[in-house]
Formats: sequence, C-alpha cells, structure tokens
Amino acid sequence: MGMKSYWDYIKKYRSLKEYHNIDSAIKHKDDVVSIDAANQQLTKLPRQLFNLHNVISTNILGNRFTTFPIVITKLSQLEEISFASNDMRYVGPEIGKLKNLKILILDFNSFSKLPVQIGELSNLLYLDVSMNKNLKSLPSSIANLKQLQELHIERTSINKRDINLIKALLPNCVVITD
Repeated sequence: MGMKSYWDYIKKYRSLKEYHNIDSAIKHKDDVVSIDAANQQLTKLPRQLFNLHNVISTNILGNRFTTFPIVITKLSQLEEISFASNDMRYVGPEIGKLKNLKILILDFNSFSKLPVQIGELSNLLYLDVSMNKNLKSLPSSIANLKQLQELHIERTSINKRDINLIKALLPNCVVITD
C-alpha cells in the first residue's frame, strides 16, 4: 500500500534519526538518512555531501544561502528539502535532477522566478514558495506537476489572473493564496 498524501511523508521524515552536524553526517555516510542543519549560519555546503547516498530528508532552514547549492542535486534519493528562511535569489536548472522529491519548501526567500525545470519534479506532492515577495509568476511547466497536492503562494507578487491559471492547470491541487 503506497503513501497517498504528503502528510504521510511528513510523519515518515519526523521519525527519522537526524544528523545536526554535516561533518558528522559525512563521517557516518552510510547511516545518514536525514540532515537537520537549521539555523547554523551556513553559506555553503561541503562537496563531500554528495557521498551521502541514503539521505532522503534535509532541513537547511534559517541559514544564509543566496543560491540553491548544486551539491544537493547529487543526493538522488532526496524526498524532502527545506530551504526556508534563507536569502535565496536563485535556483538553477539542476533542481530538475531531484526526481524523487516529494516535498520542496522554499518559503521566506528572495526569489523573483523559478526555473522551468521545477516542472520535472513529477513526484512532487507539496511545494511552498510563499513569502517570496518578488516572485511574480511560476513557470508554465508547473502544469507537469500532476501529483502536486498543495501549493503555497501566499505573500508573493503573483497576480490573480495567473493564480486562476495555476488553479486551472492543477485542478487536483489545493492552491493557498493570501
């Protein structure tokens, strides 16, 4: 019996043993499935992170990233990422490599746009880009996210016409707006 809702995944991730120190996680690479490096004033991630083949959940909330670290896209098993409350302005096309991603949290950043490749995340169930005040639109490839159950776009600059288009493109998705 497969998991049906992103809440099932949230429960799963919360039950995992988390590593709070990235260097320690790298030393125990075969045991690591979850990294919680929240609020550590990080500006970059070590290249050795790509050796953590079993990681399915990362929380990098509340750090000082300005761009989405490409090394994260080497973690091919990732199902959940939170980069909330950083100062990110850019996500590169490499994000499309995260084919297993189910939960992507990018709220409270400084995005003005997202890459077209966001539409390649075909297993995505939950996307939060709220509180990105400069975000004026989402790429049309968002229509490819047929599994998406919840989309948070509150406190963005996306206009009502585009919000209605998003709702039409994703009829099975709850779109949360202001």
